[in-house]
Amino acid sequence: MVPDKTQMLQFVNRYLPDFEAHSDFEELSGGNLNLILRVRGKNGSVILKHSPPYIASSPQIPMNSNRLMFEAGALEAFLPGGRLSEICSEQVRPPDFLGYDKENSLLLMEDVSPAIQWFEVIQSGESGPESAISLGQFIGRLHSKTYSNTFFADRFNNQPVQETRFRVQYKLLSEKLAARNDDISRLAAERCKELGRILLQPGKCLLMGDLWPPSLLWSTNNKIRIIDWEFAHYGRPLQDLAHFCAHCIMHQVVALPQQKELFFDIWKNMFEGYRKATDRLYTELMDSEEKHWFPVHTGAEILARTIGAFSDGYLFAGKKQSGNSGTLTDAAIHLIAGNQTETFLPYLRLLDD
Repeated sequence: MVPDKTQMLQFVNRYLPDFEAHSDFEELSGGNLNLILRVRGKNGSVILKHSPPYIASSPQIPMNSNRLMFEAGALEAFLPGGRLSEICSEQVRPPDFLGYDKENSLLLMEDVSPAIQWFEVIQSGESGPESAISLGQFIGRLHSKTYSNTFFADRFNNQPVQETRFRVQYKLLSEKLAARNDDISRLAAERCKELGRILLQPGKCLLMGDLWPPSLLWSTNNKIRIIDWEFAHYGRPLQDLAHFCAHCIMHQVVALPQQKELFFDIWKNMFEGYRKATDRLYTELMDSEEKHWFPVHTGAEILARTIGAFSDGYLFAGKKQSGNSGTLTDAAIHLIAGNQTETFLPYLRLLDD
């Protein structure tokens, strides 16, 4: 049950007694998983999130409402004096944590608005792809700092969200691929489902867990702010890196001809920052097994956005992009099956450079 406005106002005032919150909340778009509200007061605005026991945009898909507990834990760890505070920089950080109510599944945090998606800023020319270096360094420090760390492994044992991802992404895609009834698709179906099972096992480090463009905002003071940490979990580095890689590829496919190279440059710079930050740990974080499964998750994330559960309203909507969607779907199936095409080779080569 969604808390009523009185409960929400009491929650905000408990943590910000001088804020004097207004009751006319603004519901924000883009909240696929949660109800997201902007709350205004005499001292500005804050963001309030509520997690129902299902995916907000798809109520038929159940999901653990305690997912905000993991986002709250991550944001709190990034505060000054927290276990992850040294990872943050002025250039890249999450929003500030302000308060959490587990019983009502409410999370209060800094409002980083006015802000727009970072990819849009690069496309407009207001920022260059070199800003991705700082993002890669942030993710590299996050993985390195928490690598083989029992505290983070215990604190962020977010098994419910991994089980949801297994069902909604890997298992569902495996069924769709098997139904195509050709040898390549059947092989891709087996590898997709196998990776899903592997990712249910104990991981290596703390992940952001949902590293895609809507989670990356560019604020008015020219800084990247990483939002939506409810998928944070102790998992495999490939989930952050291949996830981001897949979205760079998808944006490149639909981009105007003069902007296509931008998205490879974003990936290249992000990965350069990651390699620099992980330094000698890189070969442990991204060992041979991680590199082996990296293309499978890349392809699975692409398929989730072209033929899977998260295809509606993304990049390939409408007749104009239907051809791109079909071509990319076929290429992603081959990638999962172990056949790399020219679409993906430049991205994947960087793993071994």
